[in-house]
This record gives sequence, structure tokens and C-alpha cells, in this order.
Amino acid sequence: SGERAATFERIKIEGICESGLGIVVGYDPTRGGPQVLGRHAIPDAGLYSVVCAIQNLWLAATVEGLGVGWVSFYSEDFLRTLVGMPEHVRPVAWLCVGAVADLPDIPDLERFGWRARSS
Repeated sequence: SGERAATFERIKIEGICESGLGIVVGYDPTRGGPQVLGRHAIPDAGLYSVVCAIQNLWLAATVEGLGVGWVSFYSEDFLRTLVGMPEHVRPVAWLCVGAVADLPDIPDLERFGWRARSS
């Protein structure tokens, strides 16, 4: 609905504008050459490794008292152009990192009426 879209628009823009740091993480399938262990049998293994690295960054940031948000409303082509990534590099994540005053008990999407948690 229009009201839900407006609510989501406020949430997503607020996180980008208020975070102290934006990080775009990319995956370069040409890095390391064709003989990288695992990639010859599982083509997406490199992509999975990038996602694991993102989780490690997220956990380390949390330990340091920083919040991390994963922006999920962009086109890969737009983000690639925005940050000047080469065409063959895939943008995997746009992360917003910043100090957090407190971690609310209720996630933003639930608090703003976008989506309730499942039990």
C-alpha cells in the first residue's frame, strides 16, 4: 500500500543518512584465477565466501558496539556505477555502519508496522 511504502521509505533513508560509514562489498570472480579451490566444482563458492566475510565484519562491529544495516533496495548496476566498480565485479552488499545508542527489543520493520515477527 502507499502508506506502507512511505513508511519503508523513511526507514531506509534514515539508516543510510544516519550511519557513520557506508561500505560496499563486491565479489570479483576473476580474482585468484580459475584454479581457486572450491570454485571449479561450486561456481558460487566465491560469492558464499564473500557473504561469510560480511557476517564476520557484522559480528566484529557488534562486539565493538556498532550497528550494521544491510541495504537491500538497490539495483546492482546503479550501485556498481555509484561507487565505480568494474563491470565484472558484482556488488554483494551495501552496509551502513555506525554507533548505536541502544538496540531496541522490537526490530524496526515490526515497530513501524511493516512486518510482524513470526513465532
